Amino acid sequence: MSREPAHAEAKKEYESLLEQAASTREDIVNLEEQAKQSRKKLERGEGFHYKISDFRDPADQKASSTDIESRLKHQEGKLEQAGSKNRRCEAKLDFWDQKFESHSAIT
Repeated sequence: MSREPAHAEAKKEYESLLEQAASTREDIVNLEEQAKQSRKKLERGEGFHYKISDFRDPADQKASSTDIESRLKHQEGKLEQAGSKNRRCEAKLDFWDQKFESHSAIT
């Protein structure tokens, strides 16, 4: 007996969610690095050398840092939601796997 189309659909959805979660994790890593660099720039923003070498206005740097932190929080929220969806989808897959196994054992 072959698995039902609903199983294939659940498996496809699960794999898609895993890919999305991996992409979101990658975005988070990149944003964390950007946030770290931005904080460093803000911390050293008072130095004379910094004022000469970096033409960015401190207010612009602060706004950029705030934007990065906002995007980071958004991505973390997306990852949290993806975790919930993954668990639900995993439960669907478990259901279909158990149904398939019990049906296979009968036949």
